Amino acid sequence: MAAAMVVVLLLVLRFDLAPAAPMAQDCDTGGNYTATSTYRDNLKLLSTALRNKVSTEQAQFADVSIGTGPDTVFGRVWCRPGDSANASACEECVAAAFQDARHKCGLADASILYDACVFFYSKL
Repeated sequence: MAAAMVVVLLLVLRFDLAPAAPMAQDCDTGGNYTATSTYRDNLKLLSTALRNKVSTEQAQFADVSIGTGPDTVFGRVWCRPGDSANASACEECVAAAFQDARHKCGLADASILYDACVFFYSKL
């Protein structure tokens, strides 16, 4: 019985930390770029750079720019303190937000709001 309770508790805690569906999103359709562009490559690098940087910041805030000239992409993320104050929950939220933004907005500039984090990227 005790082992079953531990399993149930772990499952409940796991689902509490998982990012829910986005609360809001916005895509700027005026800034879409081709799938084979340097901008797209920089966008992929941005996702990793933001997750790495936010996981090391005590305030769980990060902004990063990748690239030069017209291919520069800028991203910013804030994770909510409290429930998602641990680094792994914040990283999971950022990863989910990036995936949702790419899925819903393609390569266009995107903003996405979750309960646990706020994420956006755009061309500078």
